[in-house]
Amino acid sequence: MTEVEYKDEKAAARRMLRSYNSKCAAIANIPGQIRLLELKATSIRSATSDAAPARGGGNNREEALNANIDRRERLKSQLEAAELSVEIVDRAMATLTPTQQHILQLMHINRHRGNVERLRRELGFEDKRSVYKQEDLCIEAFLVALNNSERPRTDVKVRKAPM
Repeated sequence: MTEVEYKDEKAAARRMLRSYNSKCAAIANIPGQIRLLELKATSIRSATSDAAPARGGGNNREEALNANIDRRERLKSQLEAAELSVEIVDRAMATLTPTQQHILQLMHINRHRGNVERLRRELGFEDKRSVYKQEDLCIEAFLVALNNSERPRTDVKVRKAPM
């Protein structure tokens, strides 16, 4: 893995952590949306199949029912993806130390103004730069737990293969 690929993976891990709360909310909300669509589907009167559409137009009831079914299927897929993403983050976070989890919680999952200063005081660091260095180490540990991605070694010299 190159340094650029590794940086891309770190950025993706940060995005995954930042979207964690939204995905948890989606997991709570999507079943209700699906149920609402199911209720609406029962109120759409069945389309009559013996009438031919006039001037090439479709049957509005049939179109509404198809749109409802399509929306429910997309919501089910989104729910599955959100559940899987939350599960993956939870498993990776469980492998970290409580301090690492706390840092990632405040820096990414529950971001608020002043969290860097709060962490600086809590962890006894002299400056904010030290907090960001520690956060970077936590992201690296998270990546190892997430998909076994490790920082590429820069101290190893690559030999060119003989031609």
